Parts: sequence; C-alpha cells; structure tokens
Amino acid sequence: MVEAWAKAWSRKDVKGYLAFYDKEFRAPDGLSRKAWENEREQRVGKPGRIAVEIEKPHAKVDGDVATVRFRQNYESAGFTSSTTKTLELVKRNGSWRIRQERVGG
Repeated sequence: MVEAWAKAWSRKDVKGYLAFYDKEFRAPDGLSRKAWENEREQRVGKPGRIAVEIEKPHAKVDGDVATVRFRQNYESAGFTSSTTKTLELVKRNGSWRIRQERVGG
C-alpha cells in the first residue's frame, strides 16, 4: 500500500494519491481537510517531474491499525529531501488508508 501511494504521487496522479488518505485523516498544521487537499493538488499537480522512493519500510500491525515507518527520498525540479516518515494507517472496508503522517524521528 505504501509503495502504491508513493507511485501514485510520483505519477502525479492527484486523485489516486489523495484516495490513499482516510476520511478521518488529520491534516498537519491545523488545516482543514479541504485546505490540505487543495494544497496537495497544487503541489503534486504542478509541472515538472516528481520522484518518491520508499526505503526500508517497517510495519507494526495491531488489528485494524498499522504504523509504517520508512525512509522517504523525494526529488522534484526544485527540491530534494531524504527523511524518515511514519504513516498511521487504518483499515476501512478491507483497504488500508492513511490516518496520519509524521516527518522525522
């Protein structure tokens, strides 16, 4: 699921990328879900190449909740980063969705 999320992001498939986020996703910085989606649509959809690579994913699953921690390598025309990311996932209707994401250790 995490690899598919990264591939949708790299393909700039905004609709597919956003579909990985749960209806109860907690947007960062106190943004509303709609404001966060608008921001993501602008960033992901802007012209230019995006490459997102996942390294060393490690998952802990507890029932319908999972925590996945990995190294995310991101590259676009004007920005490159490599950071640790943690996704909190929830299982809904048989599919894992992102409920929260955190950057850093």
